[in-house]
Amino acid sequence: DLQVVAGATDDPFPSLLEGAIDLAIVFRPRRDPRLIQRPLFRDEMVVVMKPGHRLERKPFVAAADFAPEHIIEMVKEGLGLGVLARWSVAPQLERGELLARSLTRGGCYRQWSAAWRAKPPAPAYLRDFVEVLTRHPVPLGRTARERRRLAVALVDPGSKALPRPEP
Repeated sequence: DLQVVAGATDDPFPSLLEGAIDLAIVFRPRRDPRLIQRPLFRDEMVVVMKPGHRLERKPFVAAADFAPEHIIEMVKEGLGLGVLARWSVAPQLERGELLARSLTRGGCYRQWSAAWRAKPPAPAYLRDFVEVLTRHPVPLGRTARERRRLAVALVDPGSKALPRPEP
Protein backbone atom coordinates (compact mmCIF):
# COMPACT_ATOMS: atom_id res chain seq x y z
CA ASP A 1 0.00 0.00 0.00
CA LEU A 2 1.54 3.30 -1.12
CA GLN A 3 0.29 6.74 -0.14
CA VAL A 4 1.88 9.95 -1.39
CA VAL A 5 1.72 12.74 1.19
CA ALA A 6 1.90 16.00 -0.76
CA GLY A 7 1.92 18.16 2.39
CA ALA A 8 5.38 16.87 3.28
CA THR A 9 6.99 17.89 0.00
CA ASP A 10 8.45 21.28 0.95
CA ASP A 11 10.52 19.91 3.82
CA PRO A 12 9.86 16.21 4.38
CA PHE A 13 12.48 15.73 7.10
CA PRO A 14 10.31 16.76 10.09
CA SER A 15 7.50 14.48 8.86
CA LEU A 16 10.02 11.69 8.38
CA LEU A 17 11.58 12.08 11.83
CA GLU A 18 8.14 12.32 13.51
CA GLY A 19 7.05 9.08 11.82
CA ALA A 20 4.28 10.74 9.77
CA ILE A 21 5.94 9.35 6.62
CA ASP A 22 8.21 6.34 6.18
CA LEU A 23 10.22 7.40 3.14
CA ALA A 24 11.11 10.67 1.46
CA ILE A 25 12.56 11.22 -1.99
CA VAL A 26 14.72 14.33 -1.63
CA PHE A 27 17.30 16.33 -3.56
CA ARG A 28 18.63 18.26 -0.59
CA PRO A 29 20.27 15.69 1.67
CA ARG A 30 20.39 16.40 5.37
CA ARG A 31 23.21 15.27 7.63
CA ASP A 32 21.43 13.64 10.52
CA PRO A 33 22.50 10.44 12.29
CA ARG A 34 18.81 9.57 12.77
CA LEU A 35 18.42 9.18 8.99
CA ILE A 36 19.65 6.78 6.34
CA GLN A 37 19.95 8.20 2.84
CA ARG A 38 20.65 6.36 -0.40
CA PRO A 39 21.43 8.09 -3.71
CA LEU A 40 18.92 7.27 -6.45
CA PHE A 41 19.53 9.36 -9.58
CA ARG A 42 20.53 12.77 -10.89
CA ASP A 43 18.50 15.16 -12.97
CA GLU A 44 19.51 18.27 -14.85
CA MET A 45 18.05 21.72 -14.35
CA VAL A 46 17.79 23.42 -17.73
CA VAL A 47 16.81 26.81 -19.08
CA VAL A 48 13.58 26.51 -21.09
CA MET A 49 12.46 28.95 -23.73
CA LYS A 50 10.10 29.29 -26.65
CA PRO A 51 11.57 28.39 -30.07
CA GLY A 52 12.90 31.52 -31.73
CA HIS A 53 14.04 33.07 -28.44
CA ARG A 54 17.18 35.23 -28.71
CA LEU A 55 19.15 32.59 -26.70
CA GLU A 56 18.10 29.66 -28.92
CA ARG A 57 21.49 29.45 -30.68
CA LYS A 58 23.55 29.43 -27.48
CA PRO A 59 24.84 25.98 -26.42
CA PHE A 60 24.30 26.93 -22.75
CA VAL A 61 22.97 29.88 -20.79
CA ALA A 62 25.04 31.90 -18.30
CA ALA A 63 23.81 34.05 -15.41
CA ALA A 64 24.32 37.29 -17.37
CA ASP A 65 21.88 36.04 -20.03
CA PHE A 66 19.02 36.33 -17.52
CA ALA A 67 19.40 40.09 -16.94
CA PRO A 68 16.92 41.32 -19.59
CA GLU A 69 14.39 38.48 -19.08
CA HIS A 70 10.86 38.41 -17.63
CA ILE A 71 8.99 36.15 -15.23
CA ILE A 72 8.79 32.38 -15.63
CA GLU A 73 5.02 32.28 -16.28
CA MET A 74 5.64 34.04 -19.59
CA VAL A 75 8.03 31.40 -20.96
CA LYS A 76 5.46 29.73 -23.21
CA GLU A 77 4.54 33.12 -24.67
CA GLY A 78 8.16 33.65 -25.64
CA LEU A 79 8.51 36.53 -23.21
CA GLY A 80 10.84 34.97 -20.67
CA LEU A 81 12.93 32.05 -19.51
CA GLY A 82 12.40 29.35 -16.93
CA VAL A 83 14.71 26.98 -15.09
CA LEU A 84 13.15 23.56 -14.65
CA ALA A 85 14.14 19.92 -14.44
CA ARG A 86 14.62 18.58 -17.96
CA TRP A 87 12.29 15.63 -17.27
CA SER A 88 9.48 17.98 -16.22
CA VAL A 89 9.31 19.58 -19.67
CA ALA A 90 10.33 16.59 -21.81
CA PRO A 91 6.92 16.26 -23.53
CA GLN A 92 6.99 19.94 -24.56
CA LEU A 93 10.61 19.57 -25.71
CA GLU A 94 9.72 16.49 -27.72
CA ARG A 95 6.82 18.32 -29.43
CA GLY A 96 9.04 21.35 -30.16
CA GLU A 97 6.91 23.70 -28.03
CA LEU A 98 9.91 24.60 -25.89
CA LEU A 99 13.69 24.46 -26.18
CA ALA A 100 16.12 23.58 -23.39
CA ARG A 101 19.69 24.67 -22.86
CA SER A 102 22.08 23.64 -20.12
CA LEU A 103 22.46 26.09 -17.27
CA THR A 104 26.16 27.01 -17.49
CA ARG A 105 28.75 25.17 -19.56
CA GLY A 106 28.94 22.23 -17.14
CA GLY A 107 25.22 21.98 -16.50
CA CYS A 108 23.37 22.15 -13.19
CA TYR A 109 22.45 18.80 -11.67
CA ARG A 110 20.57 17.66 -8.57
CA GLN A 111 21.23 14.38 -6.79
CA TRP A 112 18.01 12.71 -5.62
CA SER A 113 18.11 10.33 -2.67
CA ALA A 114 15.77 8.17 -0.66
CA ALA A 115 15.72 8.96 3.05
CA TRP A 116 14.23 7.01 5.95
CA ARG A 117 14.60 6.75 9.73
CA ALA A 118 17.55 4.72 10.99
CA LYS A 119 15.53 3.46 13.99
CA PRO A 120 13.54 1.38 14.15
CA PRO A 121 15.09 -0.61 11.29
CA ALA A 122 13.20 -0.18 8.01
CA PRO A 123 10.88 -3.04 7.08
CA ALA A 124 11.94 -5.28 4.20
CA TYR A 125 9.29 -3.88 1.84
CA LEU A 126 10.68 -0.36 2.25
CA ARG A 127 14.26 -1.50 1.64
CA ASP A 128 13.06 -3.48 -1.39
CA PHE A 129 11.21 -0.44 -2.75
CA VAL A 130 14.35 1.70 -2.43
CA GLU A 131 16.36 -1.03 -4.15
CA VAL A 132 13.92 -1.02 -7.09
CA LEU A 133 14.19 2.78 -7.32
CA THR A 134 17.99 2.53 -7.23
CA ARG A 135 18.20 -0.08 -9.98
CA HIS A 136 15.47 1.35 -12.23
CA PRO A 137 15.10 5.14 -12.06
CA VAL A 138 11.66 6.15 -13.30
CA PRO A 139 11.78 7.39 -16.91
CA LEU A 140 9.11 10.02 -16.16
CA GLY A 141 9.32 12.90 -18.59
CA ARG A 142 12.08 11.49 -20.75
CA THR A 143 11.87 11.90 -24.52
CA ALA A 144 10.68 8.99 -26.67
CA ARG A 145 14.27 8.30 -27.77
CA GLU A 146 15.52 8.25 -24.16
CA ARG A 147 12.63 5.94 -23.16
CA ARG A 148 13.59 3.48 -25.92
CA ARG A 149 17.26 3.56 -24.86
CA LEU A 150 16.24 3.11 -21.22
CA ALA A 151 14.05 0.12 -22.10
CA VAL A 152 17.04 -1.54 -23.80
CA ALA A 153 19.25 -0.79 -20.79
CA LEU A 154 16.66 -2.26 -18.37
CA VAL A 155 16.22 -5.44 -20.42
CA ASP A 156 19.97 -5.81 -20.97
CA PRO A 157 21.83 -4.34 -17.97
CA GLY A 158 25.15 -4.86 -19.79
CA SER A 159 23.99 -2.58 -22.60
CA LYS A 160 25.69 0.75 -23.06
CA ALA A 161 22.43 2.19 -24.42
CA LEU A 162 22.03 4.64 -21.54
CA PRO A 163 25.06 5.47 -19.41
CA ARG A 164 24.53 5.74 -15.66
CA PRO A 165 24.76 9.30 -14.36
CA GLU A 166 27.91 10.27 -12.54
CA PRO A 167 27.67 10.39 -8.73
